[in-house]
Parts: sequence; structure tokens; C-alpha cells
Amino acid sequence: MIDENFISTAYSTMERGFPEIRKRKRQMAGRSLLKIFLRIFFVKPEETHEKIFLLHPKPEIQKIFTDAIKLDINNSAFLKKALFYLQLGYISPNDRIRVWAAKRGYNYLQYYFRPSNITILNCGPSILSPFLAKLCEDKNDDSKYYIIQHGLYQLNNMPYEFEFSIKASRSVVWSSLLAQNYIALGIASEKIHVLPTYLFREIKELNRSNKVLIIGESLNKINTEFDVEYQEKLLEVINYLKLNSKYNDFHFKKHPRALSSPELDTALENNSVKLTDKINLNNYGLVIGAISTLMIEAMAEGCRVLQISLENCQSLNVGDYSLHTSAENLQDIREVSKKIGSLDNLEYNFINREFLRVDNNFEDYYKQLLE
Repeated sequence: MIDENFISTAYSTMERGFPEIRKRKRQMAGRSLLKIFLRIFFVKPEETHEKIFLLHPKPEIQKIFTDAIKLDINNSAFLKKALFYLQLGYISPNDRIRVWAAKRGYNYLQYYFRPSNITILNCGPSILSPFLAKLCEDKNDDSKYYIIQHGLYQLNNMPYEFEFSIKASRSVVWSSLLAQNYIALGIASEKIHVLPTYLFREIKELNRSNKVLIIGESLNKINTEFDVEYQEKLLEVINYLKLNSKYNDFHFKKHPRALSSPELDTALENNSVKLTDKINLNNYGLVIGAISTLMIEAMAEGCRVLQISLENCQSLNVGDYSLHTSAENLQDIREVSKKIGSLDNLEYNFINREFLRVDNNFEDYYKQLLE
């Protein structure tokens, strides 16, 4: 069962210590409560007899586990009722209401997941995550709760530490270096599975396109000074490329969760950088970013990558991708000529296997989780 300490910790870990994240999550939970408030009073009890479930699955994961049931809150009024109470507990300023609502939501989850020895595979952040992990533990059987890596992570990524303190939880990651970080943080090695990424099957050869993709970052959510430094260094790199290289077609992809940055947008537009909503990495010969793991995905697609180091990100211990890949890391803007020259002279593209495991038959490894 869950108690007040569990509930408080479960809610606080979702915010990762950032006030802006806390504010946004509470706003989202509040809007969700308003949408489903009137519906919850007419919901009949519902339970499932299935044993394998997917929470926020990526399409690649759904194709692997075709017999699993997708936990879609919109398709289950009873699960939506459980979510309602868990969200009510999250936004409530009153401790007694918070505990009462969370316990009520948890009881609904327990009623729904009646079978023994269930397996839940989670591929995304969710308010349900710690409660489902605890539910698997409270069954006192062989039930398991897997948190599958759902994007490329920095090597210093802080995992779902609270969920991993729960006996039934397991972690699936794509990097033995990342696994070593988890172990150093106190997660038991037997709870960590290092499997290939499902984002791609191979590292492609370098392409020769003259197009440049500039990656929008979301760090202005944490540090409002980020855009100022990023803009300054981006413009210097762009101006160098225009005068001294074949790269002459520039595109900017905003991060969907970044705060509005009108000054950065205007500065890029004034330098003939086109704003794009959709990207195909195969179209770009060079990709520029700071912290985004989209740079690693771009390398897998055959792009050259220039990673710009920023002073305003030092507190985040941003990984240097050039240590494990064919990317170049630009710490001093005066070295832009040297770095671009190195990228243009690359003989082949590579990503270190310990940094990111890639396998053409990744499906087979994931299926073994259920054996």
C-alpha cells in the first residue's frame, strides 16, 4: 500500500527540482481535471484480465509487443477516473486532500489490474509511473514494471530513481556507459538491461548535402540567459559557414517544449535562416546544436555534427559528444574553422558502441524481456 511519504515523494520526483517544470505540470494536471470532472461520477467499475501492458509506447515498441494492451486513458473511463484522483492529489495544496485523493486513485488502479504476474512496459514520463511501479510490487508475485529508454539521453541523465527504488522496477537503456552511471547512483546492476536502441538499425555513411539544420534547444525553461549566448555563437558560426564553406542553406527547428524566444527567431530570420516544423535528417549535411540528443540521431542518419559548448549550461554537465562519436565539439568560437575542417575531412561516420548500442535485429532483444 501507499502512505503519505510515498505520495509526497512520488509527486515531487516528477518535477526534477525545477520550479518551471513544477508550474507547467500543475497547469496541465489542472486542465485535465476540468475536462474529465463531470464524467467520473458515472463510471462503472472496470477490470482487465490481460497481463502485458504498454504505457506511452513508441510505434517501434508497439510493433514488437503486438499482443500487449496499450494503456490508453481515453479508451478507459475507469482508468481516467483513477488518473483524476491522482492529478487531484498532485495539485492540491492541502496535505489531507492530497493523501486521500492519491490513495483513492491508487485503489482504482489496483481494482483495474487484478491479474497476477503482470508486466507493464513504460516508454514515457507519466504521473502514473510511480504508482504503477508500486502496484506491481504490492502484488507480491513476479509482476514487473519496465521503464524503457524513450529517447537519446545525456550520459549524466538522472533516471527515475524513485521508481527504481521499488522492487518490481527494471530499467532498459541503450548505453553501457549510461548503465554505469545508473549503478554509480545506487541502482542495482541486476535491474538494468542494456539493449539496442529502437530509433535506428545502423549508422549510415556520411552524406554530402549543403543544407544545415540548427537545433532549437529547450534550456531557456531552466536558464533564461541561454538564448542570448546560443544566439551569439550561432550567428558567428553561420557567418563563417556562409563565407568559407559549401554550406549555404540554413534551417532552424524549434524545440516543441521551449519557451518563446522572439529575439532568437528574429536574429536567425535576419540571417536567412528558414524556420521549419518538420525535418528529414537525410536532407542535411551538417547539424548544429548544444545539448540536444537529436544530434546523435542525426549522426546515425549520416549528418556531420557540430556541438556548441555553452557557459550557461556548465551546471548541467552536458556531455561532450565528440568523446564517443564523429561529432566535433566547439568550445572556443575562434576554433570554428578548425572544427568545420575536421568535419569536412571525416573519412567515415561512427558512434561508439558503449555510448549507444545499435543492432539491426533490435526486436529480438526486447522480446526476451518477457521470457
